[in-house]
Amino acid sequence: MKIEDAAPRFGVTLTILSSLPPDFDSSLAAIASGRFDGLIVNDNPSLFPPTPRIAVLVAESRTPAVYGTAGQARMGGMVGYSFDASDAGATRGRLRRRGIRVRRRLIARPLP
Repeated sequence: MKIEDAAPRFGVTLTILSSLPPDFDSSLAAIASGRFDGLIVNDNPSLFPPTPRIAVLVAESRTPAVYGTAGQARMGGMVGYSFDASDAGATRGRLRRRGIRVRRRLIARPLP
């Protein structure tokens, strides 16, 4: 279900702000106005570079914000709601290193 469809079911008025260059400054001004009860910043990669600016405006307006990734949330949001590729890379690296250690131990000990 899309957020646009779910919002009315919960009595929430949804305002969609644009991240496209011609409209982005007006979207930032709307965030800075503090007239929203909350903000959801999706996990679109085009929003990663301006996230610090968004986080500052959100903090100044004291607007609760939910971000698309944990990395974005660490810049000032309440929570990140989707898969964080940077966390996955770290986990994948740890698992790979563990696998290499297990392989070395198996090679060092011949099977009976």
